Amino acid sequence: MASNFLFLHTEWPDLYGSAEKAERLCFAEPSLSALQSRISLEKAVHWMFENDPGLKMPFDTSLASLMSDWSFSNRLPKKIQETIHLVRKIGNFAAHGQEIAQNQAKQSLLILYDFL
Repeated sequence: MASNFLFLHTEWPDLYGSAEKAERLCFAEPSLSALQSRISLEKAVHWMFENDPGLKMPFDTSLASLMSDWSFSNRLPKKIQETIHLVRKIGNFAAHGQEIAQNQAKQSLLILYDFL
């Protein structure tokens, strides 16, 4: 099966690998998929801070802090801002042992895809 994230493969192979892994795990291991979606989101947000001259890396480089940074959130439509926080939260739940349902993993993937 071809990945929906194939558009990332050439320019961002590391991000592609991470997102494709989240996609591959979605139905077999939804908790791992949700965690991998969060990891992919974090990679993308870090990439933005490293490559956009209008974004300055704050002292606190946690994902929540970066996503809440005014210069970052000001670049995104309100809907995207809200939904990517959901990917972060679901991924955090998975990281701390909470069981994630398939529909939550799928939702995280769809949001990740829209963001990327």
